[in-house]
Amino acid sequence: MTNPVVHPLVPANITVLSVEVEGEAIIGEEGLLKVMVRNSGATPAVMTFCYLDQCSQNWTSGSATSQADSNTSYPLTVTSYEGGPIQVVVTWTDAENGVGGEVVVDAGVSPKTKYSDTVNLLFFMGIIGGAVWWLLRGKSESGPKTPF
Repeated sequence: MTNPVVHPLVPANITVLSVEVEGEAIIGEEGLLKVMVRNSGATPAVMTFCYLDQCSQNWTSGSATSQADSNTSYPLTVTSYEGGPIQVVVTWTDAENGVGGEVVVDAGVSPKTKYSDTVNLLFFMGIIGGAVWWLLRGKSESGPKTPF
């Protein structure tokens, strides 16, 4: 099937607009990535998205028209996040003529450890407790020795 609106029929041209993490990425836990893709070509592309060795099913992109490119979001289910920056590899092939490519996109975040929020809270509580102790340590019967 051809797209009569875009002439000449330009092959698929895939650009990854963004990779977003749904919720919070935690090392060792499952999650969902949303990959936003633009096809500026008049023919669809067959695409696969991979995070490390965890890949999606094959998805077929939309096609551009004379009014606009095709922008679509696709899910990538992650069975287990690993440490380090989240990167997604998008492999695509034009469905009609075999032109294709591969794009590596950084999501701009790294998964946290399960306990990172608790560790941060305990660290800051220790800092505040130490500051209070330091301010109050000089008080005695003979009068205050605090800096205030």
